[in-house]
Amino acid sequence: MMIGRFHFSLVVLIAAVLSGCASLPPGTDFPKIASSALSHPEETRLGRQFGNTGRQQGGNSGFRIVPVGADGFLIRMQMINAAERTLDLQYFIFRGDKTGQLLTEAVLHAADRGGARTRADRRWRNG
Repeated sequence: MMIGRFHFSLVVLIAAVLSGCASLPPGTDFPKIASSALSHPEETRLGRQFGNTGRQQGGNSGFRIVPVGADGFLIRMQMINAAERTLDLQYFIFRGDKTGQLLTEAVLHAADRGGARTRADRRWRNG
């Protein structure tokens, strides 16, 4: 009797795993817009500052873990304020709180400085 329950549980588990892999999650059919890097990043201050570092990585991407939320906010604000030609915001949720308001204002000022292309990859939220 115990072995029968084990086999039944195993079959249910396998069926659940296989059915989960049989379909794509919602939103995967959302139209994607192709994006490309700047053709001459060395024409911007940040491009000149980080150009050599990028070339030394052989085309690999990089990341930096920022474990403190306030530090992440300050880094984002500095990068937004330094943007000269493009500003791509990916996977960030804008809320109606003070942080969201400050970031939104900074993004709008970056666009007003002229030529800053702004693209948000997620929906802007008020709640």
